[in-house]
Amino acid sequence: SNARILRTTKKFLEKTKDLSTIGFVIIGWTSWEREEWKDKEVFVQISASGTDSVPEYMAEDYKRWVIQQTPKEHERKKQYWYDCIWNLHYELQEKKVRHLFFHTTN
Repeated sequence: SNARILRTTKKFLEKTKDLSTIGFVIIGWTSWEREEWKDKEVFVQISASGTDSVPEYMAEDYKRWVIQQTPKEHERKKQYWYDCIWNLHYELQEKKVRHLFFHTTN
C-alpha cells in the first residue's frame, strides 16, 4: 500500500544518518484502494479488490470499508495521496536525495 511505502520510506530516511550515502530512491506508487490497518504491533494490508489476510475480528470493518469506496471517496483519496506524494518529493528534494517516482498500476 502507499501507506506502507510512505511509512517505511520515512523510517529509512530517519535511520540514515548521512543522506549523502543514498545513491538513488525509486518508488513505485500503487492504487488508492490499497491501505494498511494497524493491528496491535503489525500492519494488515487491505485492498478493496479483496484480501484474505484480515483478522476475523476485523472482517465486519473490512466489509463496511469496501462498501464505502464510492467515487466521492475515490476522489478524496486521490487528492490525499497526491498531496502525500508531492510532500515526500519535496522533502527528498530539500534533502538533496535523488529520486524517481512512478505509478505501478495501469
